[in-house]
Amino acid sequence: MKTPDIRRGIVSSHARQNGDSAGIGKVARVRGSLPTQEKQRSRRRSERDGTVSPKKVLLWSVLLGSLSAGVIAVTLLIWLAPNISTNVEDDGLSQQSSFEDTARIISKFPSPSGDESMALVKRVIENRDPAQVDALMWKASHSPEEVVDYFAGREQRDGPIQSVRWLSSMDSGTLLMDGVMVASDNKGKRSERLAILTPDSEGHWKMDFDAFARTVSPSWTELLEKGAEKAQVRVMVIPDLYYNASFADENQWECFALTTPDLDEALHGYCRKNSDTAAAMRSLFTAENNSGRATLEIRRVAGGELRQFEITKVIAKDWLVPSQSSP
Repeated sequence: MKTPDIRRGIVSSHARQNGDSAGIGKVARVRGSLPTQEKQRSRRRSERDGTVSPKKVLLWSVLLGSLSAGVIAVTLLIWLAPNISTNVEDDGLSQQSSFEDTARIISKFPSPSGDESMALVKRVIENRDPAQVDALMWKASHSPEEVVDYFAGREQRDGPIQSVRWLSSMDSGTLLMDGVMVASDNKGKRSERLAILTPDSEGHWKMDFDAFARTVSPSWTELLEKGAEKAQVRVMVIPDLYYNASFADENQWECFALTTPDLDEALHGYCRKNSDTAAAMRSLFTAENNSGRATLEIRRVAGGELRQFEITKVIAKDWLVPSQSSP
């Protein structure tokens, strides 16, 4: 909206009365118009009168104000310095102590380097000798022949390998774990598998087969197409709000979306509120990350939908199950 026009006028002075001198307005003083002696007399007169130049007043005000601000700032720094120093030192000692405690608890064996970790994973993938499997892998209940057959058909399932990337330490509790991400190109679609390494009782690092293969027992086909009643699954877990069918009461159940690259659609898992299982599920998340990997035991509930399951147990807070892998 445009502002209204502003009329600029000249404010006239009040009418001149009879006997007043003629108004000639302000007369600008020309520089140097006062004689030198007159300037000196004016200066001496000002000094006798005790008056101070406005410029001097302004200058002293600025100087005094700056000096006061500096004194206040120095005082605050002196007062705050011990507190700041203490907090920084405490944080550093706390972090150092935490690291040292963790190192004493879980670092029984040194981790392999990034190059060593990636070389081990490549060797596992390329191995076709069943006799070498036990030295390279935790294979749980699988036979060496089954493991070799899986990797022999890996490229057909996932596509050629595009990259092998070291993820460094992924320790969980007292369990030593290092990670390597294997990315493949499956007909233009990126496919990723996580290789988890953990040491045996003598410090020899091995790759966990079930974590890499995302083993499900029974298979997804038997669970979702043939109606198996329960299963052990390796999934990504995310909090969700899907309440329906037998799990319609959100005051009674907590809901989680269960996803895996091996399925196009998510499952929904539920556990009783305030139960130990619910607490274990919530422990998968942090303030920065509301998703996590987990190995779960799930079962069907009468009246539930095809992809709805009750979560009966958190077997592991990752895809590596200690009882099936490291000692």
